[in-house]
Amino acid sequence: LNPGCMPVEQREIIPCGADGGIRGLVAKPHTALSMELYRIGWHTLSTAQPSVNWGLADVKMSGDGSGWIAGTDFGGLRGLVFKGGSDLWTLANTPVTSSSNWELNSISPGAGNTAWAVGRARDATNTSGIIIRNDGVLWYDDVAEPIIAGNWWLNGVDFGSDGIGWAVGESSGGTTLGVIVKYEG
Repeated sequence: LNPGCMPVEQREIIPCGADGGIRGLVAKPHTALSMELYRIGWHTLSTAQPSVNWGLADVKMSGDGSGWIAGTDFGGLRGLVFKGGSDLWTLANTPVTSSSNWELNSISPGAGNTAWAVGRARDATNTSGIIIRNDGVLWYDDVAEPIIAGNWWLNGVDFGSDGIGWAVGESSGGTTLGVIVKYEG
């Protein structure tokens, strides 16, 4: 076992490995002569049920163990965001958007306690990308999306420690092309 991966409490999910990418529950020292073993590997968690028809698309964790999950309430035709960590995830209030049919495909923690999420909004004839942001308390749909011709959407977003954000997706109008957008705020 990697001593740096020892949990502080039973059932704590912690990052292990140099890249922080391996997550699970590991053995916890019990005494100098014995060791208690806890679950190792993946296990399911229950959380709030936003509707009877919903799914999750992305999860990103911060260095402090907190994280964000993005998804879609297919019954309510709107994006979903959960905030939490360890075994507790809380459904956040997402903003009212200009579209009545939108989904979230990706989420990224930003600087401080902020976050950004991206996806797609649909109306009767078009699809366009959607970008929402969290200021640490509330979600907003006041971000000026880039102007991209035709139908387009965003599949992924990530922010560096420098506050610069990148989002990627696709546009279609006869052929499918990749889309890359950059945020500098």
